[in-house]
Amino acid sequence: MWRSGRAAGALLGGLPGALQRRLSSGGPPWRLLFFGTDQFAVESLRALTCSRSSGAGLVRSVEVVTLPGDVPVRRFARQNRLTVHSWPPELPGGRFDVGVVVSFGCLLQESLIQQFPHGILNVHPSLLPRWRGPAPIFHTILQGDAVTGVTIIQILPHR
Repeated sequence: MWRSGRAAGALLGGLPGALQRRLSSGGPPWRLLFFGTDQFAVESLRALTCSRSSGAGLVRSVEVVTLPGDVPVRRFARQNRLTVHSWPPELPGGRFDVGVVVSFGCLLQESLIQQFPHGILNVHPSLLPRWRGPAPIFHTILQGDAVTGVTIIQILPHR
């Protein structure tokens, strides 16, 4: 469980060199749009939200896109007074720098991806390609895997 703004720094700072250079060219703090639904996603959202007020200067703002219903990400966003957008979002271009997708369950259309000048990070709860697709944590447990991890995938506009 992530407990500080350092986790957001690890998420944004532990990226491949090319992406770090691309992100640093616009310069933090970042305007983030977070896509997620479940409790696993809440932990990433918590780290990003904490980074806003940590003084680390990585995150300027965080808004959320989630699915309808009483899902954990929506509850967390309400408790922390984050702006919540319904899926699919209707967003004006230029409003966000980076997207972060964690346990969202919907494919992002090219037109949406193109709205993020620095791309989107997809946090997947497994060491890909072992358990790609939905429910990787359950598959890891059911198969008794002794080693697991998290894969961060870079999604860039025009790719």
